[in-house]
Amino acid sequence: MISRRREDHLYTHCYCEENIYKLLQKVVDQRISGDECEWYAVVISACHLGPGAKVLPGKWTAGGFVPIDCTRNGGSCTWDYHVIAVERKTTPGTSFVFDFDTGLTFPCPFPEYILRSFGRSPQACFRVVPAQEYLDTMASDRSHMMKPGGTGGYSMVPPPYAPIRGPKATEANNLASFINMDNVDFAGRVMTRDEFFKFGA
Repeated sequence: MISRRREDHLYTHCYCEENIYKLLQKVVDQRISGDECEWYAVVISACHLGPGAKVLPGKWTAGGFVPIDCTRNGGSCTWDYHVIAVERKTTPGTSFVFDFDTGLTFPCPFPEYILRSFGRSPQACFRVVPAQEYLDTMASDRSHMMKPGGTGGYSMVPPPYAPIRGPKATEANNLASFINMDNVDFAGRVMTRDEFFKFGA
């Protein structure tokens, strides 16, 4: 069973897509036959730029920021995108959200997490991607985290391991394709907030 303690997992501030990638790698590696749950990566944004549009860093807020309450440092914040993991029960029981940046419990019961984190975010959309598909298709060369103006260096300290790239990824950084919620034929399934709540309830 995957550890329920936040400190047992790799975490790098401002690299949520990679934090979840590393968590799901553990999940898949430790998966036990007959396990009564399904795991998903969930990319959250309000970005709508049309199907297939290439979204450049700094343009991901088309459609607005997503207000998120109960953050790790207390209070609320707005993000252009965020990535979490969901442990969804396939038998009666509580599903859980694994969010390294929440101020709620880790993991947090799914209904509590959605109601307390996204109560002010009716515009948010949720790209729900099965764990293995996320591991196979996600790629980030961290170029979106470079300082603007070509001055070199990262705006935030990067993780200590090599950039992630799934075996089925066709480019070095496809994070924009995950974030643009008009890419409905890309990875996973795009849901509204109400659809997502029903998915995990």
